[in-house]
Parts: sequence; structure tokens; C-alpha cells
Amino acid sequence: YTSADLTGLSLDLLQTPIPAVAVIGLYLLFAERVGRGVGLVAVWALLPVGAHFFYWHHDLFMGPRLLYEAAPGWCLLLAAAAVGLVRALPEEGRLPWPRSVAPGTGLAGVFSLALIVAATYSMPGKLISYRSAVDSPQPPEVEQASLVFVHGSWENRLGGRLSGLGVRMDSVRLALQHNSTCSVELYLARVEGSEEQGGPENPTGPLTLRFQESAGPALLELRMPSASVVRSYRNEVLDPMCERQAASDFNGVLSLPPLVWQGDLPGLGSAGAMFVRDFGPERNTRLIARFPDREPRVLLRHGEEVSLLFYDQGMAQLWSID
Repeated sequence: YTSADLTGLSLDLLQTPIPAVAVIGLYLLFAERVGRGVGLVAVWALLPVGAHFFYWHHDLFMGPRLLYEAAPGWCLLLAAAAVGLVRALPEEGRLPWPRSVAPGTGLAGVFSLALIVAATYSMPGKLISYRSAVDSPQPPEVEQASLVFVHGSWENRLGGRLSGLGVRMDSVRLALQHNSTCSVELYLARVEGSEEQGGPENPTGPLTLRFQESAGPALLELRMPSASVVRSYRNEVLDPMCERQAASDFNGVLSLPPLVWQGDLPGLGSAGAMFVRDFGPERNTRLIARFPDREPRVLLRHGEEVSLLFYDQGMAQLWSID
């Protein structure tokens, strides 16, 4: 993971075709003397790497995980390394430059060309890619303080409920990956207390979840037209509770996180929209009771169309209630 982080940092720090970490590594390995200032910058840049070497969880983000806070240190260290390498080269030598060009001058030209390529090609392309990284509509305008329930995917709802029970995020990933989606739903119905949550009085869900691959039948990954993912075993019969969850995702789902920060937060903002996750009409009642001064609304997707509906209307469309 540390190697993957450093490789990602080399690729993403300045978007240069020359690996930034490789330049720094060469300088630190072969420099005869490292000044105090460069040493302090190196400590700044490398301490987070050393700390995260002992961090056991990497999740799904295979980039320079949690190293961007030290990005100024890496940029300063790269600049010092580039200058140090250029100065360390002899005026003449058997290097792959034209004889009329000194090795130091040639290396400086290579670094300069790399920065030009980064500024004119790589960086603009990276910035453009961020525009499509988040598939989320603009937050809707509301006339008064509102509690806007955003209907995400069944898998995200299950992940949120598992997290609410104190399950670590790495275990949430494994539970969703190695159990059928319906079995996770039934497990949660049992653990949460079905009568309190509006489910059946005597739940029959599994007592445990698997957190690693088993030797049994393979799970099939099915995608709805909305791109919501359902995992199931071949010939598995869905419980009616699961059928209802799956049916609510059929026409469309939305991602909640990109909307949350654009609206009101508890204690921050009181006149706009507060975006929250839709868990279904039975579970939503708790949150509605917690914010009695906010009008409940529902944000849902039908194909490419995103609509802000009154709460009862949205619940009827999503969860087939009268």
C-alpha cells in the first residue's frame, strides 16, 4: 500500500511525465550533502508516509491516500531535488546529450519540458476529468427549510445501516461483497429490531454475516437499469422485504455525499435544504421527528430526470405506499 501511495503521488502530484518521487529518491540517494532546509522539508514530506506504513486499512482508493496534506512539502522537495541533480552533474561527461550541450543544461531542459507538458496538457486534462467524476445534479432550490431525502442505492443504504451499528468501513465492504444483498437486509432487520423499524414481528434473517470468500456457490452481481448493484445466489428467492428494497431502485438512484456539503448541516444553516439518506418511510419517521421545523421532501431520479417531490408523493413512487 505504501508503494501504491508513492506511485500514485508520483503520477498525480504535478501531472508530469517524469515521476516526481523517483527524482526525489535519486537525489536523496546520491547527494553528497543534504542541507538543513532540505532535510526539514524531507521530514515534512516523509513523516506521513512513515505513519501510513503502519495503517492497516486502505479501502478502495488506490492513490496517494492521505498524502495530499503534505503536498507542499513534496513540491518543495521536488524543486530542491531537481536543482540538486542539475548542479551535481559534471560540465562534461558521457551522457546521452549532444556534445554541444552540458549534461546539467540538458537535464534542466528535460525538467523544464516536463513542466511545460504538465501545464499545457496533463493538468488541464486532469481538471476536465473532475467535472464528470461526480454524477450528481445541482442541489434543488427550496422555498423554506427542508429535509430532503435522497434515494440512493440499496447497497449504500445497507452500508449506512451497518455503519450505524458500529461496523468498521472495511468490514462493511467485505460484508456487502461476500453476502447476498438480501441476506444482509434480513440480517439487519433482525439485529436492528424489526418491530421498532417497521419490519415483520419475527424476523428470520441470518444470525451472522460472512466477511471472507466461502467455498460455496458463487455470488452473481446483477445491475439494474439504474446501475444499482444487487448480489444474489443462483435461484435465490427474494424475501418480500428485499423485493421492496430492490424495486425502489429500479428507475433511478442518486449519490448523497456530493449533495450533503452543498446544503444545511446540523448546527450550520437553518433556512435551506438539509440532504439526508432515504431509508424508506418507516425508518425516515425518526429523522422527520428530529427536525420538526423542516418540511420533508424527496429527491429522486427517473432515468435522466431528477425531481424534487413532496414527501408523501415521493414515498408513494419509491416504496409503493398509498
